[in-house]
Amino acid sequence: MDVLRHYATFTGRARRRTFWMYILTGSLLAAGLALIDEALGLRVSTRLDDDGLLVSLLTLALLLPTIAVTVRRLHDTGRSGSNLWLLLIPLFGWLTLLAWLSEDGQPGSNKWGPNPKGVTDGTPAPAQNW
Repeated sequence: MDVLRHYATFTGRARRRTFWMYILTGSLLAAGLALIDEALGLRVSTRLDDDGLLVSLLTLALLLPTIAVTVRRLHDTGRSGSNLWLLLIPLFGWLTLLAWLSEDGQPGSNKWGPNPKGVTDGTPAPAQNW
């Protein structure tokens, strides 16, 4: 995955598709590991809302790249990565960040770098295959 190649890169921009595919892949991987945790009895406690050992290790391993890709995604929308602090505001902050992360990126270059879609003069780039 492209995000893991830029493990701790907080500069530049990340496309909307890159961000959401990373989130989807991480969520599916966590769900699979949760099933394995349950099957092997690797839960840390008996509470249903506690993660097992494998999910906890995955969360720890993906913490830094998740923050980095979120900051780059905010840069793509023209916002500073420091807006990530909005996560500390329950509901309002979360919904605001969700809306911003779902927006299309700014066309052309901005102060964080060139458009990752390759659009520079307002004309759309040719379609790219996965």
